[in-house]
Amino acid sequence: MSKSAFLKQFITEEVYVIDKQNNAAQDNVKVADIVKEPEVQYPEEQIAGEAIPINYKGANKKGIAIIVNYPDHEYISADDEAFLLKILSAVKLSAEDVGIINRATNNNLIPLKALESTTCLIFDEKSDLTNGLNPYSITSKDGIDVLWGSPLTTIAIDKVQKKLLWEALQSLFLK
Repeated sequence: MSKSAFLKQFITEEVYVIDKQNNAAQDNVKVADIVKEPEVQYPEEQIAGEAIPINYKGANKKGIAIIVNYPDHEYISADDEAFLLKILSAVKLSAEDVGIINRATNNNLIPLKALESTTCLIFDEKSDLTNGLNPYSITSKDGIDVLWGSPLTTIAIDKVQKKLLWEALQSLFLK
């Protein structure tokens, strides 16, 4: 298999070659001027302000949305749910206090304003939903306290990320 054919298997985005000689004039341009966060396009019914049906697991009694991404599960894998329940109990919450939302079964399009929650925990890879967020740092976005971290499967095996998550959850729930 040629290098070109091999790379096409892994790189699906367009690739551009930058000429170093012509790039010298643009060295003083800031990266922030070139890179823009992508604009998320919502369907018309969402823009018009109609309610967006979001399926979630749990009663969401305390208005805490937990967003995950499990394409092969209705909501969340059994192992990660058990891990999540341990995390929740450590901050004096239960499964009934939260609503677990699987992006994969909600068309991957979840505007934060539609959650009807005061707090949102996102356990997912970097995506349009996490733009402008720093990992394991609480940010107020659309009037909602948002905490973004790696997928639960990753956190479960990484002591450093567990510690970062624990510190953020303490400041969010055990003030």
